[in-house]
Amino acid sequence: MDTYELTSPERELVMWCKCKELFVKGLSIRQISRELGIDRKTVKRYIQMSREEFKASDVYQRRYKRILDPYENYVKTSLEAHPELSSSQIYVNRGQVPFIRLYH
Repeated sequence: MDTYELTSPERELVMWCKCKELFVKGLSIRQISRELGIDRKTVKRYIQMSREEFKASDVYQRRYKRILDPYENYVKTSLEAHPELSSSQIYVNRGQVPFIRLYH
């Protein structure tokens, strides 16, 4: 499974599961931290949490609004139909989308 295809909460859940799995296999918190590329304090916190505690936590529930969220479907549809388009071309084709532009 490619973690880049997952939403942020799903990625965090995968990291929580990997921390638990590696800890059960006998790796230290420091080794898990290096292996997964996350802070030791995060690893320790994940190891101490149950699944229910993790899903109820702010880490799992967090969802940030992004500036380009309103245009996400348009960009995806445009790129699926015409994968050769650049961001400049998408901007010109849309016209009223002020944020999707390649600055030179």
